[in-house]
Amino acid sequence: MRWQNRARLGGSVPEWDQAKAAWTALERDPARSLAMAQAQRAIDPLNLNALYLEEQALSRLGRAEAAQRRHAQILILLRGITGGQPGTAPNAAWNVVSAAEKDTALALLGFTVTAEDTRREGGHAYAIVTATPPTGGAAMTIWIAVDALVGAP
Repeated sequence: MRWQNRARLGGSVPEWDQAKAAWTALERDPARSLAMAQAQRAIDPLNLNALYLEEQALSRLGRAEAAQRRHAQILILLRGITGGQPGTAPNAAWNVVSAAEKDTALALLGFTVTAEDTRREGGHAYAIVTATPPTGGAAMTIWIAVDALVGAP
């Protein structure tokens, strides 16, 4: 579904240039934030950042059922990104269709990124992310396939 969306968008996922403004408005004007997120999702229906903002805005507007639907959509997309894999090696890597999706997924999963590098291995490109897990403790390495971003070698 994410790859079909990327193809529909012409092969790349557009950056959401209004994201910061939309998030800034959330507390004082959740209806405006919701409208901004919905406008972005009209362009890119699977934008994780916009979905999460919609969830937060809907919750603040007292629309719990709609917020729960957005939350379920987010979980489905995160499952598509991780593929149920731990991301601990190339053969267990996560897979993203855009840099924004990578960054948002890591944030939503609760990781704090401390370093990132790109490596080509076995005919594929990977982001090698060092991050502290949401439970704390030692930093871990997460492999994320980024062929969609930099192209396979």
